[in-house]
Amino acid sequence: GKVVLEIFVDRDGKVKNTKRNYGLSNTSSDYLFKLAEKAAKTAAFTVKSDAPPLQKGSMTFHFKLK
Repeated sequence: GKVVLEIFVDRDGKVKNTKRNYGLSNTSSDYLFKLAEKAAKTAAFTVKSDAPPLQKGSMTFHFKLK
C-alpha cells in the first residue's frame, strides 16, 4: 500500500511531527501508517539556523507484500 504523511521539520533538520494524509494514500491500515510514522521520525534533513521554526513537507512510503 501507499502511505503519505505530511511532515513538520524543525531548524535542526529533525521531523518533529507527522500527520496522516488519507486522501493521497491508498490504504487506511493503522499498522502501515504507524510503520511510516516511525520511519519518518528517523529521517534527518539539512540543518538551517535561519529557516522557519517548522517547515512542512511530505513523505510517501510504498509497502509491498512479500
